[in-house]
Amino acid sequence: MSYELTGKVINIGEMQTFKNDFTKVEVVVEVVNGDYTNPIKLETYKKVATRVVDNLKVGDEINLQFSLKGSEYNGKYYTNLSMYKWDTISSTESEPVQEAKVVEDKMPF
Repeated sequence: MSYELTGKVINIGEMQTFKNDFTKVEVVVEVVNGDYTNPIKLETYKKVATRVVDNLKVGDEINLQFSLKGSEYNGKYYTNLSMYKWDTISSTESEPVQEAKVVEDKMPF
């Protein structure tokens, strides 16, 4: 089952590596619903996790697709949101920093 939402990236976690070279990155996206903002944590795995680290930046506005994953362990139930695709709506490309020029005043006296 696939779901979609639009929001602003507010946090990108560190790449986590587990057994058998399984990798995971958590991404938090802020979604605005009327007057309220909701931070939504999503997980990405394997190749998608690598693409997130290489391409997404905090501040990017994205439209993403995710699926719901549920599991049970020892009588406890867990739900994860698994992001598998996104399109960048607007990016926070950093402006190149211009170096200030030093101007020397040569006084005539």
